[in-house]
Amino acid sequence: MKRILAVGAMVMLALTFSSIVSAEQTGNAEGLWNGTWISEDYTFFYTQNGSIITGIYLPFDTDTNEAGSVEGAVSEDFMTHSGIWIETGGINLSLSEDGMFLSGTGTTGEGVLDEPGLYEITATRVGESLDPENIWSGNWITPRKTYTLTQNGTHVTGTNQPLPGIEDDPGVFEGELSDDTLTFSGTWTESGRYFYTLSEDTLSFSGTYTDAREPSAQTLPLNATRVR
Repeated sequence: MKRILAVGAMVMLALTFSSIVSAEQTGNAEGLWNGTWISEDYTFFYTQNGSIITGIYLPFDTDTNEAGSVEGAVSEDFMTHSGIWIETGGINLSLSEDGMFLSGTGTTGEGVLDEPGLYEITATRVGESLDPENIWSGNWITPRKTYTLTQNGTHVTGTNQPLPGIEDDPGVFEGELSDDTLTFSGTWTESGRYFYTLSEDTLSFSGTYTDAREPSAQTLPLNATRVR
């Protein structure tokens, strides 16, 4: 999905994390990963507490990339760092009277940004099969993704996958229907794994991340440099 994030909130978070995770702490082996790091697409803010690392990352291009958080652990020698990345947001959809179209809005950066970005969603049902008892169940397509929804009473769960040639992440979502079952409110989550190795001079790291947590997920490279 195309995301639009709140730049002002991103700047405030960047300033906050910069004050917390100072690069001056790199003299302590247990704080080697503390600080601010820049890759081609993101700025990372890491806080290391012993063997545990948490942080956030903010994109330079907010039209195509999303903000998220990281949770991981370092190796015994503190030189490698692995864990998961997590991106979350809200989603609100309405079903057309004929049950063939979905429309609504979503938000990005929840839990990371004070003012999550807002984007629009329009989806068309794939095929004409409609279960009158579970009108949300089925396959749907948007300009960027395909959605598979499963309705169980008033509860809806689903998965989404980017269309071929679209750079986006697969994800899952769930939520509840209104009393008339025509509107849906819930949350979406995208996550993946990563594995990074610190350089000998501790001024950069390199490694890979996956676009999902499943074994079949695509693996991509990432390189980042410490901000001093």
